[in-house]
Amino acid sequence: MSWLTPLILTSILFLQLKCRGQGQIQFVLYTDTKVMDRDQDMNMASDFFFSPLKIEADDGNVLRRIEITSKRFWNVQSLNLTKIPELKAPITVDLPTDKDVHVDISVWDYDGFVHKNENDFVRNMTDMEIAFYEKYAGEDWTETVFTNTDGDGEASLTLKYKILECDVGFTGAGCNSCAENYYPAGQCIKFCEPETNRYTCTSEGEIQCLENYYPAGQCTKFCEPEANRYTCSPEGEIRCLENHYPARQCTKVCKPQTSKHICTSDGEMQCAEDFYGEDCSKLCEKSDNYDCNQEGSKVCRKNFYPEGDCTVICIENSSFTCNKKGQRICKDHYYPPGNCTVFCEETSSFSCDQQGQRLCKDDYYPHGDCTVFCTETSTFTCSEKGLKVCAERRKGLDCEECDSHYFGDSCSVFCKPRDGFYCSEKGDQICMDKTADPDKDCKKSYNNMIIGVTLGGILLVLVIVLMIIKGVKKRRRSRILKDFETNSYMVFTTSRAIDKVPPAALQGDSEGIYATLRTRRSVNDLVEIGDYELVEPIVSQQSKGVDDEEAICDQVPGQLTLVPNLQ
Repeated sequence: MSWLTPLILTSILFLQLKCRGQGQIQFVLYTDTKVMDRDQDMNMASDFFFSPLKIEADDGNVLRRIEITSKRFWNVQSLNLTKIPELKAPITVDLPTDKDVHVDISVWDYDGFVHKNENDFVRNMTDMEIAFYEKYAGEDWTETVFTNTDGDGEASLTLKYKILECDVGFTGAGCNSCAENYYPAGQCIKFCEPETNRYTCTSEGEIQCLENYYPAGQCTKFCEPEANRYTCSPEGEIRCLENHYPARQCTKVCKPQTSKHICTSDGEMQCAEDFYGEDCSKLCEKSDNYDCNQEGSKVCRKNFYPEGDCTVICIENSSFTCNKKGQRICKDHYYPPGNCTVFCEETSSFSCDQQGQRLCKDDYYPHGDCTVFCTETSTFTCSEKGLKVCAERRKGLDCEECDSHYFGDSCSVFCKPRDGFYCSEKGDQICMDKTADPDKDCKKSYNNMIIGVTLGGILLVLVIVLMIIKGVKKRRRSRILKDFETNSYMVFTTSRAIDKVPPAALQGDSEGIYATLRTRRSVNDLVEIGDYELVEPIVSQQSKGVDDEEAICDQVPGQLTLVPNLQ
């Protein structure tokens, strides 16, 4: 019902706001003899304004409200209201249904800044009823004057009013009457136009069907009941009386003789459900297993057996058919009889028993599978799974090899190599010293051979070491010769830095190839490795007369010339 709530509220609001037409009010003149100005030099005049001005229905619903009109120093006793901006144009209002309209004003005197904006209250004029209920739509203005003598002086308000138009469904004076075919009175919201020979309208505007017209609210179908044959439904359909057939005609009478008989929709007598035979005395209740024929006998439905009983289900498929008793008849290669759920087709490796189990033929394994072929030989037998089981002292994928230390076609010869001999392919002992007699002792000659091999190995190692040393020496000499071939001469200083000096310097001033030596160790390092030698020592003044090279090197820093040793 929640979805209906907005619709209901909308309908209620529509009814509350429903009006009977539109009217206009023109405010013309306000006159007041009550003098409010405090300045007696103002010719006994006032500066009137309204706050508020209201146009209301008599139920209190405000149709129009002006909070305050313009305030000016009019300085008049009679104020022309058509000069006030808020009242210059006529005010249009909706005329509420079944409600009168009146005007209320509160009159003030404007003092402005002269008296600190302390405006003076003049008077209230209320409940000034506008007689819209006397006017017809389209008529000219009607002028009326309202007076008020409350308090000092007398006031009057002149205004005009008229009705512009009535809303749909309304007419007459004040638009207070329903137009033709509009209902209900006072609301005039529903249109209903009576149609001759079909329907009239109620006071609420509802369609009321004439006699024999249906359905209610539409009256589009004529149905006149006929005694002893039919009546009419609310929809205007012919409804046959009991035992009258066929529907909507009711021209045939059919009354069942017993509970075993019924009447068809055409009014023909026939057996009731589950009863068969000429006199409808045979009972046969249909089920999922069988149907019933005209005589009341069971007729098995598809896949149900045997005929007349229909209690056995048998659904043929690719593995079996069904006989008349509903028993399974196995097709080729399906087992066991009566079940037919096992497929078994004989091949070269197996046959099938009555249960559909595989019976392995010779040399096929394992039992029940028969997919592995295995024929026993002298070198292996076959396990239950058809795997080769090697004979004693044999190994290999096909048992073609002898176990370790066994030889011969039947792997019956044992021979295990020991010190001094090995075994032939046939298992014979063969001495490593071919001069020895295997029938006597291979071991002694074998030991002598080992000693000889060891000494030979040591000698070979020494030769290899000498060759490596000689090779190193040769590579160093080759490098020195290469230095001279590239026209450079190596000179070493005590800091081991290497300077390249042209060989031509050797033939000129010897000072060009001197190397300064500060310690004896630096000279020994160069000389002892055999790559360089000392030539023509040149010493300082302190070391003159000393012949020994080592002594020279022990002196204070002097000079020595070094050349490559090519020997």
